[in-house]
Amino acid sequence: MNFLFNLFKSTLAVVLMVLICSESLNAQSLITGKVIDDGQIPLPGVIVRIKGSTQGTSTDSNGNFSIKATRGEIIEFKFIGYNTQEITLDRQTSLNVQMVADSKALDEVIVVGYGTQKKANLTGAVDQVGSEYFEDRPLNNITRGLQGVIPNLNIKMTDGKPTRGATYNIRGITSIGSGGSALVLVDGVPGAEYTKPE
Repeated sequence: MNFLFNLFKSTLAVVLMVLICSESLNAQSLITGKVIDDGQIPLPGVIVRIKGSTQGTSTDSNGNFSIKATRGEIIEFKFIGYNTQEITLDRQTSLNVQMVADSKALDEVIVVGYGTQKKANLTGAVDQVGSEYFEDRPLNNITRGLQGVIPNLNIKMTDGKPTRGATYNIRGITSIGSGGSALVLVDGVPGAEYTKPE
């Protein structure tokens, strides 16, 4: 009888140990990390989630994130204009992820006003000017820098004073709707008249 009790006790101890060890192997651990672009700049707002589940988070303003995950799970990183990255967890507790820009996706969608449109639907009504057009030019405001750069954008200066604003007109005075005036955004903020190009 004593032998059977000892055998039962040892078997129970082994079973409990196996259960505890297997549970610790499958336990979720906190994964932290940072997401950057190909220019080493942190990306805020990147969607970080466990593939095939609803568990997820997003990166903060410095590109940092933290998420609980289990070994063997796949973590997805998604951001508009970038290729989706997938990393299968092994024993890592910290991840540094570099997102690669998807040039095809950038060409297909343009942000306009408070929404997005396909580039095919815009037919030249939207144009974008990079900082290279303002370099090495003595400009005191962006309006003067846009003059002659964008086709079909007519800029009329009220007088010769450098601080005065201007009126914009797209495709001439006979264009349809709101007198053909243009909305000029600098880094997503309207009101370029008094903004210095630097």
